[in-house]
Amino acid sequence: SQQAELSTEVGQTTVTSLILSQNDAPVVSLDYAYRIVAEDSVAIQIGTRLSRFSDETITVPFTVSGTATNGVDYQILTAVFEFPPGSWEAEVTVNITDDLIVEGIEDIFIQLLPVANANPGTSQTVLTDILDNDQVHVSFEPGSLSYFEGATNIPVKLTLSKLSSTSTTIPITVPAGETSAVFTI
Repeated sequence: SQQAELSTEVGQTTVTSLILSQNDAPVVSLDYAYRIVAEDSVAIQIGTRLSRFSDETITVPFTVSGTATNGVDYQILTAVFEFPPGSWEAEVTVNITDDLIVEGIEDIFIQLLPVANANPGTSQTVLTDILDNDQVHVSFEPGSLSYFEGATNIPVKLTLSKLSSTSTTIPITVPAGETSAVFTI
């Protein structure tokens, strides 16, 4: 801002113009801090907003991290939110990959980076959890298992219906006093 000093004498009219420079840049924030999406969501929009319009282009870069991998679990084609002059909303599309791999929850973490012509708002990061929609089925290899009494190690081959990025645990228990059991896997 600028200061102006005004002095007048009695009977004189003085006209003064005061020009104040506007140096309050708009504030940029993400629309969400946390999201949950299904792996078969196809695409989601990550949105940002400015607190007010600007008469210049504002380009806000961001970083991406997390347990999900760009190009494998999702795809982001740009690393900036761009606000053309006169706009106050910008979005980036995240294409979610619906793979056939059984995996746990994966996440994408986006963090806005500072820019010269906008101030950081309260929401500068968004965490998106991707929930897996794949299931694994277990089957025994067909064939006969025949061993003599007293055998201590009996190999049984199990087959998973899909590749899994996590360990698959199959509890098998034969109740006390029983010689066999039926299992539902």
